Amino acid sequence: MCIWRKISRLGAYRMSSVTQALNHLQTTPLETIEDEIRSGILTDDLQAVYGDALAQELTQMVRSTPGGVLSTDGARVVILPGVTGSTLLSNRGQLGLIWLDLLAIARGRLHQLRLHTDGASDAPGVEIVAGRPLPIYLPLQWHLKYWAHCQVYAFPYDWRHTPAQLAEQLKAFLLRLCPDEDSPPVHLVGHSMGGLVAREFCYRYPDLARVTVRQIIMLGTPNYGSCEPVRQITVGGGLPELAQRLNQANEPIRVARSFPSLYAMLPAPPEAYPEEAPLPYPFVTDAFDYYRESAYRLDAQQGFNPQLLASAKQRYLERPRSALSVPVRIIAGYGLPTCTGVVPQESPDQPILDFATHTNELGDGTVPLAAVTALPGAECYYLRGGGHGALPYLSAVRDAVQSLIGGQRPSLPTTFLESGVLSSQPTTQPDPGPKPPLPGELSDAELAACAERLRSDTATPEDWIALAQFL
Repeated sequence: MCIWRKISRLGAYRMSSVTQALNHLQTTPLETIEDEIRSGILTDDLQAVYGDALAQELTQMVRSTPGGVLSTDGARVVILPGVTGSTLLSNRGQLGLIWLDLLAIARGRLHQLRLHTDGASDAPGVEIVAGRPLPIYLPLQWHLKYWAHCQVYAFPYDWRHTPAQLAEQLKAFLLRLCPDEDSPPVHLVGHSMGGLVAREFCYRYPDLARVTVRQIIMLGTPNYGSCEPVRQITVGGGLPELAQRLNQANEPIRVARSFPSLYAMLPAPPEAYPEEAPLPYPFVTDAFDYYRESAYRLDAQQGFNPQLLASAKQRYLERPRSALSVPVRIIAGYGLPTCTGVVPQESPDQPILDFATHTNELGDGTVPLAAVTALPGAECYYLRGGGHGALPYLSAVRDAVQSLIGGQRPSLPTTFLESGVLSSQPTTQPDPGPKPPLPGELSDAELAACAERLRSDTATPEDWIALAQFL
């Protein structure tokens, strides 16, 4: 692979080992990647992206079936990534991978992901399409393929759009997988927003879901929202600032304000929260009204879209309150500081919001536990210390997903007392693989150091993970 260099205001850029490895894993056919792992020529790339321990585990998975020939009668599984969890490419104008291409972001191309004010169209001269899930989903894909002997499919999607918009694409995808009544139904495994897409499909097409979907397994899905979209469309927090530090032209906060998906994941209005939920409504609303336009102190010139705000509230209120037509199992992390409310600070001209005052550990660092588990009729399992962004590749989660697909009860606890919410039970043991930072966790100095490593050849697995979760 060629090394690209450019001198600019931000310094000298070149493709680091992480950049090369990410591009290879995101653009090379999976069958080729698996063959390269078996032959031992991909070791450095895996270590650059995943770290030594998880890279070794991935190698063991792929080499567990030397010829790569697997059973064709295993359970059929579709993995739906979360927000920012699919690659996005440009098919018009300046072509090529944009998300997640570290080089493209270093060159300031992130702004090309901004949507038109209608919330549906790409910017003029740009056509964006989804490619494949980011490499953070390979551990789950290969675990299910090689160790659980499943037939694994992926449903990458353009995560800028709402679950309602994407449900139509999922319908077409499932009809291709299940063309007739004799087709075996699939297990949908949705991480974060991916669970919302699966849920929306079942709401819209309950009869079709009954014959095409065996069950939905949700990993940290914000069924009733999160405060993090507020952070991303107002102050941005630390991780959008990382993209901004790489190149001012990225404009990550302004870009994020154009995404209907973020508005759709705002905290649910209290009146839309189920009365029979296992935990009370988690969000504080007395200081900040999530659906009042003036609360954001933003206007159209700054990229804010009040129409998307109104549509998001309306969708919450219109959503059916009954259980889905298919079984739902939820795996929820908790035990990490999670924002549950926003407090405005005095400022004459720009939003200054406090996301720290209303914080507790009944959440996965991004989504409050109550907002994940309140879905009517869902069966819930709990993982203490399970961070939102890491859920797809944590071994305890992968094992639990395998058990659920096999019709067995996972080893994860199903009650708060067992899971340690009401006790001093320690958090789970550290897992192999990079640890995503929590929202707002990185200091200015840490962000500056991370940006410098990303634009040099010294980036770590944690650095690209930090950028990958800028939303």
